[in-house]
Amino acid sequence: MYFPEVFKGQNIGFNAAKLDNLKARLQAIITADYSSIESTVNELLRLTKPNYWNPLIPDNLEVRTEREFDTLMIILANHSKIDKNKITIFELYNLKQYIVESNKKNG
Repeated sequence: MYFPEVFKGQNIGFNAAKLDNLKARLQAIITADYSSIESTVNELLRLTKPNYWNPLIPDNLEVRTEREFDTLMIILANHSKIDKNKITIFELYNLKQYIVESNKKNG
């Protein structure tokens, strides 16, 4: 089984481990023996670089999440003319839904 759009890239070892995991899952479905899946999952986890919540590491998950949230608040504030520091959670979700729906209508 081959999925070129999933396995493109530089990380050949990870891609091979992902293929092994898919093969093990298919084999488990056929034989109802799930013992081989654990080792392939462990190998994938071993090859996956964790993204730490440490603000001292450049471009870590915490910093990216804060930036993305702030960007969302700026966009919502621009669309609603509400101060981004005063938007409530209820307004946040309603504004986001409104923008998404209006963009669908406008194409």
